[in-house]
Amino acid sequence: MVWSTSCFLTRRAADPEFVIIGTNKCSGGFGSGSSPNRRSRIKAEWTITRSTDAIVFETEPQPALPDLWYESSASYVVDPFGNHYGNVQNQINSIGQSGITDTAFFNCISYGNGVESYKIRDSISGKPITLGNRVTTTSDERFSEVRRFADLTYSGVINDETNINKLNEFNLGLLNFKPLEDSYGPVEKLFGRRTDILTLQEDKISYVLAGKNLLTDSTGESVVTSVPQVLGTQVARVEDFGISNNPESFAEWGPHKFFTDSKRGSVIHLYGDGQKSSSRSSARTVCGAGSETHLYLTSIRRSLGVTTHI
Repeated sequence: MVWSTSCFLTRRAADPEFVIIGTNKCSGGFGSGSSPNRRSRIKAEWTITRSTDAIVFETEPQPALPDLWYESSASYVVDPFGNHYGNVQNQINSIGQSGITDTAFFNCISYGNGVESYKIRDSISGKPITLGNRVTTTSDERFSEVRRFADLTYSGVINDETNINKLNEFNLGLLNFKPLEDSYGPVEKLFGRRTDILTLQEDKISYVLAGKNLLTDSTGESVVTSVPQVLGTQVARVEDFGISNNPESFAEWGPHKFFTDSKRGSVIHLYGDGQKSSSRSSARTVCGAGSETHLYLTSIRRSLGVTTHI
């Protein structure tokens, strides 16, 4: 036979009452319920402790995270000899004196009777004490400097109407950079156009879409569409030309762009979507006639005050 007992507190008028509920008496069979051995009985015992003061319930403490350091509101000086200054005692390495600092750090409120709480007035709806999210910790991972020679990054926005100027903010946590093809060499020169950025790397000429991207459909065709990204797809030209390591050779004259590719012995002329190349030995072209390339180069060099002819 299984017995079950439940107890709960009820409040009627001003006096509380304890009600105990047990199982029903045994039924069935000869003389069921008439024998004292078949009657159900409940035996209960209460221990009431009266307190003249507040009752404190202690919770199980959770271990703190190791090697986690919270930022304090105070800062202290470290001199050129490595001595740390403190508000109690300064560190002096020459005599082996340690520095002592009272950080005035606390994470709870004490009421003077051994009771501590992390909420104001220990209220359920009281505001809790938060340590903030600016912490410092240690890591076993080895970090080193990375030179991102083929990436583009951008700053925050500027808005004159709302008086917002974030041009000096480069937050890499927002992934505000665009990795380019590093096999083309480092980025030597950038030139902003209306819808893209002319990117001149050591061994390649390409365009990085600004505020747009290339989406490829099921047929393999690419469609330019507006996206919330600042920098879109890198579109490289098919020609194997770059600006080598001479960004100072870049010159602009109206819609014409000129620069040299010393590694391949060429002078590059960009006009719209076309490209022309010319060398000292012979005039050759990638897009257009060779004679036009020679005339363009001679004209722009004369206008810039350069007397050397190709």
